Amino acid sequence: MLFTQPSWKNGLLTGVALLDFSAAFDLVDHDLLLLKLKDYNFSEGAIDWIKSYLTGRISMVNINGEFSSPTKIVCGVPQGSCLGPMLFSLFINDLPSVLDTASITLYADDSTPYHVAENVNLISENLHNDLLNVEEWIRKNRLVLNVEKTKSILIGGRQRIKVAQPLNLSMKNKSITQYSCVKLLRVQMDEALSWKPHCDGLLEDCSKALGLLYRFSKYIPKTALRSIADALILSKLNYCCTVWGSALNRNSLDFLQILQNKVARLIVGCKIHEKSRKELHNELNWLTVRQRIHMRTAMIIHRTLYWKEPFTIFMHLHPLIITHEHETRFASKCKGIAEMIFPIVSQDTGSKENVKDSTELVLFKCSF
Repeated sequence: MLFTQPSWKNGLLTGVALLDFSAAFDLVDHDLLLLKLKDYNFSEGAIDWIKSYLTGRISMVNINGEFSSPTKIVCGVPQGSCLGPMLFSLFINDLPSVLDTASITLYADDSTPYHVAENVNLISENLHNDLLNVEEWIRKNRLVLNVEKTKSILIGGRQRIKVAQPLNLSMKNKSITQYSCVKLLRVQMDEALSWKPHCDGLLEDCSKALGLLYRFSKYIPKTALRSIADALILSKLNYCCTVWGSALNRNSLDFLQILQNKVARLIVGCKIHEKSRKELHNELNWLTVRQRIHMRTAMIIHRTLYWKEPFTIFMHLHPLIITHEHETRFASKCKGIAEMIFPIVSQDTGSKENVKDSTELVLFKCSF
């Protein structure tokens, strides 16, 4: 989301292309990967170890109890551990170097080139030229791009988006379809960053999971029921809530809170009017949806301020003391941008000053 900040701060637009690689992890060329590791100044011992890890593997297929003949694996990184995504990240680490004007964010096989400008035609021209560079890089690195599943989106203020022309992007002589809402890392991102589509999808998925829990709750012990609810529902409410939760309107947050209240009543085993929301949350030691968003946002800011990581976030945080001692005429505009990226935690945690100023993240979290 950080790459959209210039759009909101200066009234600009951001053109984004979401690349879709076909079987990305399975097509990593071993020789190219080892050559890149050498360029990254990996030691010979480390390269030999990774080479031993990648080579000599075989695969077989079992159909109706019969195995096929063993086939030697000549490309790809093993999946199922953290080493696979790490090796793939090293393999595509040089992709940003082929871009001339656009920028790119990389997260495993989710590659997202983007360009910020005031004019849509300029965005289309510069982003299209760099997509051609990406296409050439993909060819040289022996990967496969699925153009049919590659998407684009234009992000900006509502009024600018209404009158903006569509993006004109293509790869492999095929047009890239522009959408008003796309899914990036399992988060629904719309062109105005209202996050309402994500909230609607979240409510639908969690309601289905809650329906299943209602159906089987009488057969499941309370402790197990809580663990299942954590896995199927609360984990989804927590996922990236610092991003989508900052811009949701009150009604959307209330719907999520109602859903969480239903989950709490199911676990506790009470009817709708038997216990208040506060009593339910106290019994389960839960935070409300708003408090959950505030806590996780505060934890990110705390970690960024004290440990300066992740650095991409640290670059966007500027203490007031090094900017202005008074409100400027653009204070309200900048405040809105800040709340969009990191909503200010307005509630008092009730902790002592030495806890609030503590560099220990665990102690800071417990203050909530």
